[in-house]
Amino acid sequence: MIGMIDEAGAGRDLYPEFIEHAHDAPVDDHDFWHLSQRGTLLGTLASRGLDGARAALDRLFHEGRKQHPNELLGALDIIKVNGDKGLLQVCAVLGNEAHENSDDTVDDWFLNDFDEDRGDSAAVKVLQAERHHSQGIDRYLSTRETMLAARQADKQAKTRTSQLDETTPKISDYAKVPRAFHNLPVEKVIDWVRDAPQIEGQFPSSVEGRGWLRRWGIKANETALEEVLSTLDKTDSAIEQRRYLSIFSGRPMPQVSDRVVQLAESGDERVRSRAYAALKNVSDPRVRAVGLRSLIPERIKNGALELLQSSYALGDHEAIEAALIVPDDADDLHSVVFDLADVCATAKHPECLALMLFVYEYSPCGNCRGKVVATMAELGVAPTWLSDEGRFDAMEDIRGRFGGPRLED
Repeated sequence: MIGMIDEAGAGRDLYPEFIEHAHDAPVDDHDFWHLSQRGTLLGTLASRGLDGARAALDRLFHEGRKQHPNELLGALDIIKVNGDKGLLQVCAVLGNEAHENSDDTVDDWFLNDFDEDRGDSAAVKVLQAERHHSQGIDRYLSTRETMLAARQADKQAKTRTSQLDETTPKISDYAKVPRAFHNLPVEKVIDWVRDAPQIEGQFPSSVEGRGWLRRWGIKANETALEEVLSTLDKTDSAIEQRRYLSIFSGRPMPQVSDRVVQLAESGDERVRSRAYAALKNVSDPRVRAVGLRSLIPERIKNGALELLQSSYALGDHEAIEAALIVPDDADDLHSVVFDLADVCATAKHPECLALMLFVYEYSPCGNCRGKVVATMAELGVAPTWLSDEGRFDAMEDIRGRFGGPRLED
């Protein structure tokens, strides 16, 4: 944004206006996203010495502590602009807050960012030097020292009580990743899926092992994967089906049974979703048929377009165009255009131009828009108006593709 304003020579008019209204987030702001990005802009303007920018950044940080106490809105920008003084300013506020609220923890992750620029323990050295001159800094360091001691004691206690083998999953705590999961033999993975508690929690991707099962599947050999598929074909447990399907979300299945294809039309929405993610990696006419049958609003929002990512056939664009929707919910809309952008990028055919323009027009995400712009440019089908407009896009990679201004490092 700043690069565009500078290029247009409009900073004298726009920057004071932005500084004055930087705290007025839109009514429909998603949590603190707008305010967080505005903090970055204020930091840049403050580093240039613009009147009011530094005060506005301070206000953003202090008001953010009241409205979003679990976030550090503007804190990193204050530290970047003010260096040691900024670090002391932020930590003093956090120390006093911890004291007032009787908290036994404080945020300290940003100290690592400071150390990356200055060297190991640089942040702590700055804080220690000021400890006896600032009550807030002393409170911050005292709370952090207590917190670190508690972490160390907890770590030692777990080490003493742990009797698990390096390759044995922690069945008692299913939400955690098994130790050395990359080395688990397929028999252990199947036992883990069968024996772990049948948890139906609020965050199924974490309590079902979705992430580590996917990573295990990426490195597993074909024989192991075939055994997983054989076991998947035999189970009627929805939660086990979801776990096994997660294994194939990062790589193609060595073979696709009719039973697995049928899971893409399961009555369990989450089973269907996992089947979509697994079958997007294979090209199969049966998968394509299910994908075309699934072009209905609720299933499109849930990921059904993934089924056509690798199984797209020429002419399918017409069915997709007829079925496309623009959901009112921004997350649902993002899900639709995200999947559609992947379909277009894989199909890579001029007949998908209308689909790519749909993503360009409706996507709430610059990355999705950038993906279809790249595909259109590669195919040479980007309309002239889009090339002209792209020079002023908010995304730097899109501007650069069409010869627009770039933000200087």
